[in-house]
Amino acid sequence: MKEKNRRFVFFINPRARFGSAAKRFEGLLARFPELALRAETIVVHSWEDMRRPLAALPPDTVPVACGGDGTVQALARTLLESGLLHREMGTLPLGYGNAFACSLGIRSESQAVRALLDGETRRLDIMTTDHPQAPVVLISLSVGFESFFLARLARLRAMPRPAGGMLSLLSSAGRSYRGIRLQLKQETILDPGESIYNAGLYNLPSYAFDWRPPPEKNPEDGRAEAVIARTASVYWGALLGAVLGSRREAPERLGCHSWQEARIETRWPLQADGETLSPGVFAIQLRPRSLAVLAPPRPAVRA
Repeated sequence: MKEKNRRFVFFINPRARFGSAAKRFEGLLARFPELALRAETIVVHSWEDMRRPLAALPPDTVPVACGGDGTVQALARTLLESGLLHREMGTLPLGYGNAFACSLGIRSESQAVRALLDGETRRLDIMTTDHPQAPVVLISLSVGFESFFLARLARLRAMPRPAGGMLSLLSSAGRSYRGIRLQLKQETILDPGESIYNAGLYNLPSYAFDWRPPPEKNPEDGRAEAVIARTASVYWGALLGAVLGSRREAPERLGCHSWQEARIETRWPLQADGETLSPGVFAIQLRPRSLAVLAPPRPAVRA
């Protein structure tokens, strides 16, 4: 699609960023009149609200997720289930952590607008699952500390975010977990009798707020990473190393495995892209280069 022909429909999640997404979006349209001239907006409350508008979009119109990582996941899910995964999509990071946008090199709302107006199409790997709550996972699927922390945080949403986050962290940071089986193809890399702190499948390089813990992940190489942190010190050491820019020792201490097909069995809730999922037994596949996303142009490579 030629850049000059792009039009946009913005799917706005009104709950994103403590309910400020719609107001922030209005401010962006005022700052970027060339975007406003090509924009249509639809307020959505769930992925189901996207289905009918997506089916009616003309070929020159790009759907854009306006919110956090959950909104991006909802748009990708709707494209997949509507048979429209071949279409370009965009993201306007109006959420809290914005790991998906950071993985594309989008670290501000202005960069996101420029990517929509002048960006290039990148084709990203995605994870698909047979879990009914998460047919598509873009960033991570994990169980242990991350899932327990996010489940606790969801129950404390009535509290101010910093206070709820601190209480969730205090109640979950010291736990360990058993009863989790993780298989990559037919190889079991985690047995239910083993104790771990966190185990996850990761596709994009960024966590929330652009933390980039090891191992390094390329969302376009047809591989994802399974990472097992058996103790709290290993997990927090990897995150601290990402914040401080020191990653030399962490990969040796983490259990890291590349994968394309996985199966997870757990009696604990999971998390997928920041949302809590029910426990059970689920299959996950990596679909290489399946999601077309507008992103900032790559730097030119000098000969």
